[in-house]
Amino acid sequence: MTRTLPIKCGENLMITNLLRITNKIIRSILFFTIFLISYIILPSAYLLLSIFRLGGTKVNFKLLRLYVKFMFFMSGIKIEVKGRENIDKNKNSIFISNHQSILDPILLMCALPITFRPTIAEEFFNAPVPLFRYLITKSGFIPMHTGFSGEFKNDINKLAEILNNGETLHIFPEGFATRDGSLLKFKWGAAEAAFNTGKPVIPIAIDGSMKVFPVNTKMEMEVRVGKRKDSKLGLLGAFIRTQLTMLYKFTPGKIKINIGKAVTFEKRKEIDFDELKRASERLQNEVSKLKRS
Repeated sequence: MTRTLPIKCGENLMITNLLRITNKIIRSILFFTIFLISYIILPSAYLLLSIFRLGGTKVNFKLLRLYVKFMFFMSGIKIEVKGRENIDKNKNSIFISNHQSILDPILLMCALPITFRPTIAEEFFNAPVPLFRYLITKSGFIPMHTGFSGEFKNDINKLAEILNNGETLHIFPEGFATRDGSLLKFKWGAAEAAFNTGKPVIPIAIDGSMKVFPVNTKMEMEVRVGKRKDSKLGLLGAFIRTQLTMLYKFTPGKIKINIGKAVTFEKRKEIDFDELKRASERLQNEVSKLKRS
């Protein structure tokens, strides 16, 4: 009678880890190739659109959206959206959401059925990768300063001007991405923009993006700082390292987007701090409810 020797748990674990590492290596090679191709194709497409005067923020936005959807599909990232019917495509509005990952702005580009202008931290416009800076500039991203400085007040006035011109935009009222998944206290910028323009605010809850691409990865920190300590490899080396770090950190998974009903505020120019505080708390509660549902 033949005896079958049981496979040890340690061997099972070793095989599992080996398969996981192999999968990451294959995925990284594939995506790095895609990124290199896109580094040539996307700027070239933007340039051609500009030459023939077919470009513009909306066209560039849709081009970037198409690329991001392809990138997410190839990386095994699935986006589940609920509540699209709450968006009126014939009216411009203010989208707000919680913030879990550096991916959130481009994630919302894929999830929302209309063209809009995302806001991101001003330091991202100093990113060491030229393609990244070029794409966010041409696609209508809006730089925002953090804190309550004079620059931040100017940013709010700029948002009001954009809204009054008939454009839709998105704001992260938390200001920063959460480190533990909890909802941070909302700043009053989105509420003030709503009061100044009378535009409806559509709350959105994001769940799962911090698992797909965690906050505080080395790549995110390097982009935020805008420089590298080991810059001996030059611009090409910076680009290659950034893409490899990004691809390695991608984890396949599902991200859920829950879009709520519009919240409106009476248009007024004079708003006291208590009103802004209550309005911000109301918006935070709306996002919190969507996050739990």
